[in-house]
Amino acid sequence: MTGIAAQMITNVAGPGFVPPMLASKKRYPFVFIIDVSGSTGAQPDPDINHINKAIALLIDTLRNPTPSSELQKQVDSLDICIIAYSAAPRVIVPWSIVQNLPTAVQTLTPETSTGTGAAIEAALQQIADRLHYYENPANQLGSGMPHIIHLTDGAMNDMQPGDARWNAIKQRLDNINGMANPEKKTTAMLHFVSPKGCVGGQNGNGQTLLAQLTGADTVFEMGREIASFEQLVQLITVAITSITRNFGAQRAPEAMRTAIDTAAANVTPPSTQIY
Repeated sequence: MTGIAAQMITNVAGPGFVPPMLASKKRYPFVFIIDVSGSTGAQPDPDINHINKAIALLIDTLRNPTPSSELQKQVDSLDICIIAYSAAPRVIVPWSIVQNLPTAVQTLTPETSTGTGAAIEAALQQIADRLHYYENPANQLGSGMPHIIHLTDGAMNDMQPGDARWNAIKQRLDNINGMANPEKKTTAMLHFVSPKGCVGGQNGNGQTLLAQLTGADTVFEMGREIASFEQLVQLITVAITSITRNFGAQRAPEAMRTAIDTAAANVTPPSTQIY
């Protein structure tokens, strides 16, 4: 089979295929990269249990948005890919329009190291592939800014500031930064770091290193800014809705900060809670 023939099949099959009825909607690709390194199994209360629940909740929330909600109005514009990673990344949900997301995914288990660099590279390649699909003359789909949403509980150990991989990834991210290059198809990143990832290591903790890579405003602390993995899913869907509703006018960090602040403002003080 020729490369062209294979490409044509790819364009008309699979969960990522955008049917004609949705072709007029601007597409927004979101890649989730999920750390399943060995530390996610650390006791007590292993993160991996919450991670599995969060992925299931995310998929269910997207597949079954609240009727008449803002998410329901925007959900047909979303394309989702999910990558799990430890020493190496692997795609656990290939590109899918929301209506084709699986009802369930494999249960993730703790593995070994934290190969964040390789995971980011894999996410960037997935985005490049998706943009090629949009831009294919047979499809010609409009698209908005791609986003990478990263959940981790530790510092990366396959790169460090200043080494070849770090510099190459940072350059790729800088080159597609929407503020610096508004004429390019850009990619934004958000990182969510669990408390274990805020513990210092030889080259700094996860929060500090990710802030050096993509900016302090892109990093959010679980347990301090975000109370639980379940709340994280709610905040992510609120931020996604804001990003797509405003056609990229609001940057991802700003959308997430607004979602966090709004959620905090709507929490009933403990002294007045009704049980």
